[in-house]
Amino acid sequence: VLRNVHHVFAEEARRADVELRLRPSELRVEADPVALMRAVSNLVANALKHGRSGSGASRLLIAARWRADGARIEVRDNGPGMTAAKLERALRRGGKGNTSDGEGLGLAIVQDICAASDFHFTIEAVAGGGCKAFIHIPDRN
Repeated sequence: VLRNVHHVFAEEARRADVELRLRPSELRVEADPVALMRAVSNLVANALKHGRSGSGASRLLIAARWRADGARIEVRDNGPGMTAAKLERALRRGGKGNTSDGEGLGLAIVQDICAASDFHFTIEAVAGGGCKAFIHIPDRN
């Protein structure tokens, strides 16, 4: 799934001068691949749109790591990040920043997909310090 997401966004990232990296993983999870791909794709699309660094090289990482209680997919950018208040607004359906031309649905859709799939979604943002989004897929064994 992560390789496919990387492939889908590689050209868009190149055109936007964003270094899109994939940390390869052979990690396998028991999950609906379409739901997982939609959730990760929304995070990557959101980061490409809003996560560009104001100075220096813009970077975006897609990775998966095994944790004791399941797998964690990470999407990290080194962009402008956001304050806690902006993050709270971005997580609400229709909530978006003043400069956004989107519908304000990206993160709300990720939350909905994760809730319906029994995944756990969290996001951390720091104003001036980028964003880190995590999808935790519990071990089903």
